[in-house]
Amino acid sequence: MAVKKYIKVEKGNVKAVSPSGIVYRLYYGKGDAVRADWEDEVKETVQVQTSTGRILIISAGGITLKSF
Repeated sequence: MAVKKYIKVEKGNVKAVSPSGIVYRLYYGKGDAVRADWEDEVKETVQVQTSTGRILIISAGGITLKSF
């Protein structure tokens, strides 16, 4: 059975965590994220909004796929 992962914004960084709090992946670490959601939970891509209003689509490998 696969572990359900959640997206968490902590101190402006975006992480994927388990329900027990284990960190699986750091998606964004620049410290200015204000919001994050799954873009595609199966592909593990996330949508991050920064404090400047910029929206980033980030892959599981930490690569920015789109920026607008």
